Amino acid sequence: MIVDCLSCFKAYVKLHKSFSNVLNFVKNHSLNMLEEGRYSLLGEEVFLSINRYKTQADKDFEAHKRYIDIQMVLEGEECIEWCPLNKTQVKTTYDKDKDIMFLSGMGQKLEAKPDLFFIFFPEDAHKPGLPSHTPEYVKKAVFKIKV
Repeated sequence: MIVDCLSCFKAYVKLHKSFSNVLNFVKNHSLNMLEEGRYSLLGEEVFLSINRYKTQADKDFEAHKRYIDIQMVLEGEECIEWCPLNKTQVKTTYDKDKDIMFLSGMGQKLEAKPDLFFIFFPEDAHKPGLPSHTPEYVKKAVFKIKV
């Protein structure tokens, strides 16, 4: 898992060949202006989901096998809890079609605010969408990069 300021994202481009697609998209588009939905950057290799939701406390960890998540809060604030995948217990077995499994465990809470990004690799269980203080509406960008 990586968390850093969006202005520093360029330093991480060397970690995966498709991270440069994310950097170019962020540089050339105002993410805040995008409507909710899915945007293809490179077919199924790299795509973006823009979502708006209300944070909630009762959530499970999730993890993915086929995609890396790069998450950015665009409006509002939330907490994201992180835990190494090998420190969790499976609650719902892996769904290959949706590339997701749900888990339980104890993790570390991180504040997610605009101008930060989070990279979650397949070995990172993460629990996004938790309230930072009180439940609030959040707009979020989630880039999915095929492993």
